[in-house]
Parts: sequence; C-alpha cells; structure tokens
Amino acid sequence: MATRKQDENAEIERSFDELYAAYGKQFEPEHNGEFRAISPRGETLLAPTFGEVTEEALKRFGRGSFVYKVGHRAALKIR
Repeated sequence: MATRKQDENAEIERSFDELYAAYGKQFEPEHNGEFRAISPRGETLLAPTFGEVTEEALKRFGRGSFVYKVGHRAALKIR
C-alpha cells in the first residue's frame, strides 16, 4: 500500500515529466546544459546558471515551479 508521501512523490514525478516534455525538451539542441524554470501553468525562463533561473522564477512565478538542467535528468521543485 502506497503512503501519502509516496503518492505525493509520484505526482511530483509526473508533473516533472509532463512539464519538461511540453516546455523544455525542444530546447535541448540549442540550450543543452542551461537551466530552464517551468511554472505549473507552462510559463518558462531560461538562464545560464541555476542561481539566476531560480531567483528569477521565484520573482516571476512564485513557489511551485520546477527548475531543469536542459538535456539532463535533473530537476528541483521550488517550494
């Protein structure tokens, strides 16, 4: 039986995959290695560093966005 935490983690994983597929993957050829923030509403930002994209995403979108390293399987949810 799945715990509430496992269910929450599975939902975050689904959101991560869906948002990256819809708003991040197409940028891999030109922006590989850069950082992209994607809000739950599909708003996006691109920056060369993790710190820059995170700071700007918090200002523009608030908490709840994901930060991806374009072309890599790494993400962080801004809480």
